[in-house]
Amino acid sequence: MSSVKVNITAAELIKNMKVSAPVLYQLSEFWAKRIQQFTRSGKSLVTESKLKPLSAGYTKFRRTYKGAKGELFKPNKSNLTFTGQMLASLKGYANYNTQTVRVTPTGSRTGGGKNTDIAEYVTEQGRPFLGLDEKGKKRMSQIILRDIRRNFKKRK
Repeated sequence: MSSVKVNITAAELIKNMKVSAPVLYQLSEFWAKRIQQFTRSGKSLVTESKLKPLSAGYTKFRRTYKGAKGELFKPNKSNLTFTGQMLASLKGYANYNTQTVRVTPTGSRTGGGKNTDIAEYVTEQGRPFLGLDEKGKKRMSQIILRDIRRNFKKRK
């Protein structure tokens, strides 16, 4: 009987491990939902504080506005829910080859302009909402580690 010995170190084995595509997609969805939940509550994931208050004139305009409004609209609350289009346009993307995940606003507004441009403007006005907090990073790390461990056990 013959035997074969393979000289593969743990470092070489781990170097070739990747997060699976379904888990990357799960991470992108988790991130988008986390942004939406925080923003709807009037908080920023970037600064982990309340979003900057609206000006008195804009609050007055919002109170008297008769057009379509988002379901979570409140005239005094700066939570990007005036129409709800911005938060509804958030989409998560995952790339298996580069092992990256990102969330970005997609599409354009009914009143004109791209959602990415509006998101940049909102950030400049002191209401940044696209980002990830430490708690979210830790949760995503846990999901990744669980997947890598599962894949590692399959390889043994």
